[in-house]
Amino acid sequence: MNSLNTLTNSMATGSQSWFWLIIACSVGLVVAAVLHYLVWHFISRKVCRIELSKGRLRAIVLQAAHLPLLILIWIIFVIFLLNQLAGFFIHDPHLLSEIDLARKVLIILCILWFLYRVVIKVEAYYLQAREKMRDPVTVKAISRITLIVVGLIGLLILLDTFGIALTALLTFSGISVAAIGFAAKDLLSNFISGLALYLKRPFVLGDWISLPERQIEGNVEEIGWLKTTIRNFEQRPIYVPNRLFSEIIMVNASRMKNYRILENISLRLQDNEKIQALTAEIDTMLAAHNELDHSKSHYARLNGITPTSMILMLLAYTLTTQSDKFQHVKQDILVKTLQIITKHGAEYALNPVRVDMQDFPISLDR
Repeated sequence: MNSLNTLTNSMATGSQSWFWLIIACSVGLVVAAVLHYLVWHFISRKVCRIELSKGRLRAIVLQAAHLPLLILIWIIFVIFLLNQLAGFFIHDPHLLSEIDLARKVLIILCILWFLYRVVIKVEAYYLQAREKMRDPVTVKAISRITLIVVGLIGLLILLDTFGIALTALLTFSGISVAAIGFAAKDLLSNFISGLALYLKRPFVLGDWISLPERQIEGNVEEIGWLKTTIRNFEQRPIYVPNRLFSEIIMVNASRMKNYRILENISLRLQDNEKIQALTAEIDTMLAAHNELDHSKSHYARLNGITPTSMILMLLAYTLTTQSDKFQHVKQDILVKTLQIITKHGAEYALNPVRVDMQDFPISLDR
């Protein structure tokens, strides 16, 4: 009889435990669903209101928090459910501690995900902004450095959560870092050189650069983590490893202050008496030209004499740094120089051709 009573009491207690377990799980599910709806509804309405008031950055932060926050709600519910089930079925303190560790790790990952989304969305916002003062290279540099800092901080927090001491990690990583660094030295070199490009900024997007040693020239389209994309004259993309920019000479044509016009014109030796008047008029023409930089030297001078001609050197610097406009200015200068030479009766020297008649024997006998 006592055994029957004990069995009945245990069944009643078990039924009550099952009942309260189902109630707790149901309440947790309802609370999670209500919180999901409230958060989704609140953020959606708040973002609409902020965008109407042109508070774009606040809207970006809310949009970045939207999905991680909803996921976090369901993570907390699942952890709560696992705690209830583990306590009801297993009663293992070690399992409960593992569930608690999983909860901490998932919460940290959600926070890092939120920060990542904020950085990416803010970068996209500034890159799409129409203000001319926005420098895309600076925006990307700040974004990537921020991501690196966030990633390192998140890694340290996760290591501390798992109970891994930083000193032990550094001791272990001494040999491993050396091995990995040797195996991936080119990868690390490209990555570090990419950071240097963002910080030193020897060129930016849209610049025309050339690497004379590698015969590479073109327009910079993208500066990536490991490589830079250059589009050449044939509109073909060239992918240059970032470390190459720290090893060889790079010329940035987009940062020139002037284009130089330098021409050597050959005149006949018999026009030597016309050189003084001719160069003087060319100097006057250059001084009056409004497309030239008059803070720099510009002149026409006799630069040399050969057995068959005189060399007239023409030197000038243009104000423009645009290639197409420079060609128009250069053409105008050369046409006016030709007109002045013709006006003074001078002529270009013809290149003499020497023929050795010994190679062509001619008989004088008829």
